[in-house]
Amino acid sequence: MCGLSGYFGTKNLSYKKIKEILETMNNRGPDATGYKHYRINNKNLYLFHSRLKIIDLHNRSNQPLEKHNRIILYNGEIYNFKELRKSLNNYGYKFNTESDTEVILSGYDYFGKKIFSLLNGMWSIVIFDIKSNNLIFSRDIFGEKPLYFSCIKKKNFVFGSEIKYLEKILSKKFNPNFEKIKTTFYQGYKSIFHEEKTFCNEVSSFPKNTVSKFDLKKMKMITSNFFKFEKNKKLSDSLKKISEKVKENICRSIKQKLIADVPCGVSLSGGIDSSVIAGVIKKNLNFKNIQYFSLIDKGVYNEADLINKTEKFLNIKVNKISVKYDNFLDRLTKLTKYYDSPISTITYFVQSQLIEEIKKKGVKVLLSGSGSDEQFTGYYDHFLQYYQDIRKIEEKKQFKKSWQKNILPFIKNKNLGKIDLYDNLKNKYKNIFPLADDIKKYLKFTKYKKNFEKKFHKSNLRNRMLNEIFHEITPVTLHHEDLNCMYSSIENRSPFLDKELFKLTQKIDLSHLIKGNSQKFLLRETFKKYLHPDIYSFKQKIGFNASLYLFIKKEDPKKLKKFFYEKSIINKLVNMKLIYKDIEKSKRSPDFSKFLFLVISVKIFLDNREK
Repeated sequence: MCGLSGYFGTKNLSYKKIKEILETMNNRGPDATGYKHYRINNKNLYLFHSRLKIIDLHNRSNQPLEKHNRIILYNGEIYNFKELRKSLNNYGYKFNTESDTEVILSGYDYFGKKIFSLLNGMWSIVIFDIKSNNLIFSRDIFGEKPLYFSCIKKKNFVFGSEIKYLEKILSKKFNPNFEKIKTTFYQGYKSIFHEEKTFCNEVSSFPKNTVSKFDLKKMKMITSNFFKFEKNKKLSDSLKKISEKVKENICRSIKQKLIADVPCGVSLSGGIDSSVIAGVIKKNLNFKNIQYFSLIDKGVYNEADLINKTEKFLNIKVNKISVKYDNFLDRLTKLTKYYDSPISTITYFVQSQLIEEIKKKGVKVLLSGSGSDEQFTGYYDHFLQYYQDIRKIEEKKQFKKSWQKNILPFIKNKNLGKIDLYDNLKNKYKNIFPLADDIKKYLKFTKYKKNFEKKFHKSNLRNRMLNEIFHEITPVTLHHEDLNCMYSSIENRSPFLDKELFKLTQKIDLSHLIKGNSQKFLLRETFKKYLHPDIYSFKQKIGFNASLYLFIKKEDPKKLKKFFYEKSIINKLVNMKLIYKDIEKSKRSPDFSKFLFLVISVKIFLDNREK
């Protein structure tokens, strides 16, 4: 995991400025920094890199790395790099390092842009071809590693792993993107990554699953996708055979995600996904010296009982970290400033506390269960979507009966408690982009850009999950996990976000994934022996979360009131004084609590942009 950035334009950067840029990148790469400078058509190209050493800890693997008359800047990990290296050896290539970085560069020399379809991993990659004066950009399938760019009046082109890198290079602050903020208030966090525009004007994210060629002479970008999955193709294998394939792929992926020359850890919740990861590591792979970490909330999201059961069942030691509720506004202000964007939900605010404690234990690679819910079914809404896919009347009745008995008792959301909600097409977006009616009274605008579900698949459930993994939930999780981990110089890895596993899950019949009494049916059955019986059978969806009211309650009352009453640009968008008067609602209303946290984070973001 590293930081990268670059600039192409007429500016000459002084050594002092270069040093400042590299210092800004220190969080992502505290172990080594480097840069290159080229003159092209009376313009300057600067390439910057900061390295977090994970594989091949020698300086020989520092970047920018030059080979084959090309320069590479790279952030991420390629998990099949050893296999690719062997293939390239057969083609006559020799290597000077043990890194995946050099393999990418030699692979590009031999395969061209086809190399990106051969990689299995997470990445943002920039390759400068010295001969052709082209910059090649690529991001992985799921967009695990970030990469932003800005092209101002076709004169100054900047890119980087974080928006602050672009601002440091240009010596300017980008203005807030108010249209995106308005949409987020109305449609929630699931709308954020339906487009490449960011919360800062003039800054966009490179699309995931793409290769882009930027011609430095013409200042022109050409972009294409490198991966396509087969739609509507189902496995004809038996459930037992499918389960074996799922187990094989997940175990392989977890093993690959533990390839590192530094200490590794696992973020463990009380849910199925992270428990599967811990179970595989302990019972299948028998890895030693892996550390486990859990965050414990004092409120309704407390999963301590389930975590304790996994700890005892697997005979592992779990570092249990209690949520700190003090200095809420100060902590959130510091984190939001680092983010260069609002923090979407309180989940990622409390996650940052967990990761800060993990850093103290010397862990530099952290595994999480991200991406499982969106492939194996993990949300209450998935029952409703699947209900729409069932065509046989009797089967539909049986599914509804089982759902009412086993799932409905856990559901608090009134919309999700209606199995036939989507019989009325007007209700299609009630759960995707929800905004409670009693929230609208706080907003001072009604016009905003609306986002809609994208069409991937004819199945309601499959289409829903593909939207979640590519646009709505997984991108939000990855964005926050990346920033939280990089704030503490830790590399985050997601075993369920594996190219080969994803290709497999898209071919599995949905009837194997969800039943009337359980989501993640296939995952539960496949890893039943690896899970404590109570976790295997646990039906409730808790999620990694915390109670906002507990933070509000601990905050200095005078400081809190000042926050809501002081002059701020956010007052043009929401009625801050009215929100403050209703702040007690956060104790009992999940909808208001989500909205309140977003308002607080957006205000901090906007105030910081004004400074």
